[in-house]
Amino acid sequence: MKHKQLSVKIVRLWFISIVFSMFLIGPTFGQNASVTLDVKSLTLKEVFAEIENQTGYSFLYSNTSIDVNQRVSLSVSALPLENALEVVFIDKPISFSIEGRQIVLTAIRNNESQQQRVTVSGIVRDAQTVETLPGVNVMIKGTTQGTVTDFDGKFTIEVAEANPILIFSFVGYNSQEVSVTGKSSLSVFLEQEAKSLEEVVVIGYGSESKKLLTGSIGAISTEGMQERPIQSIDNVLQG
Repeated sequence: MKHKQLSVKIVRLWFISIVFSMFLIGPTFGQNASVTLDVKSLTLKEVFAEIENQTGYSFLYSNTSIDVNQRVSLSVSALPLENALEVVFIDKPISFSIEGRQIVLTAIRNNESQQQRVTVSGIVRDAQTVETLPGVNVMIKGTTQGTVTDFDGKFTIEVAEANPILIFSFVGYNSQEVSVTGKSSLSVFLEQEAKSLEEVVVIGYGSESKKLLTGSIGAISTEGMQERPIQSIDNVLQG
């Protein structure tokens, strides 16, 4: 009887020692879990598997948002789990959180970088004369990005696809906002400012509204007249 009781005790001690050994050599759970990796050109999926083997944690993520086939190379030695994960994702658009025994991964989306960009080109003209306008400022609304029309009044600019608006501005003209959603080519006509058109220009044989002038004219200031010896009124008008 005593021999049988001794045998039972021995079995119990053996079982306890086996369980205790499993905890010692098995994965380390909790915040004290550490990771040792020395990998070259392994996929993220393979790295995840190795971390899971070492720590007992499991990864939770969406295959549609996390590219687990991208390759990484890294080397860490006995780093706490959280620090090791920071190294793994240091140059990746992936954030993580540790919830229980799961490592939850989330894709970091930058709105600007995720938006598809399109190239828009066009030409800017005077609405009255239909002549092309060089030097017109073309800005993307809400940003500091822009360009200037060339000698032929043409421009090319790259914009984000989501509801972009271009602002056209030029000295002596009214600014104009144009939506380029769904467009790749534009023809823009700028209106001259009313104040500029109503200016009265004094000419040699009278005065005329600026908007009605069709020929070229010369101008001389009062200072210029004072600096010159006046022999006759004709000389003043000739310049």
